[in-house]
Amino acid sequence: LASAGVAEIEQRLAADSQFKVYMWIDKETAADVKYCIDLTAFVNDIMKTTEEATRFDKLVMDIEVTGINTVDKIEIPKEIIDNAVDMSELIAE
Repeated sequence: LASAGVAEIEQRLAADSQFKVYMWIDKETAADVKYCIDLTAFVNDIMKTTEEATRFDKLVMDIEVTGINTVDKIEIPKEIIDNAVDMSELIAE
């Protein structure tokens, strides 16, 4: 995907979503508990812009959501905070 840059991929995502997203909702809590994302058409479209001859018959990503609201505390190590980069400067490009 070297020739398909992040900006180009973001542009394709914004222009026309070529992937299908299925979402499962828990009836009791109304929380989303699972996603299934069919990326086949989207990735095949991106691959057309590269030198790769790869084509996918099916490319699906399954995501299970567990432990909603069960985290007591998240601590970010001081080293990470001290070395953090302001991404707004990079995104503005």
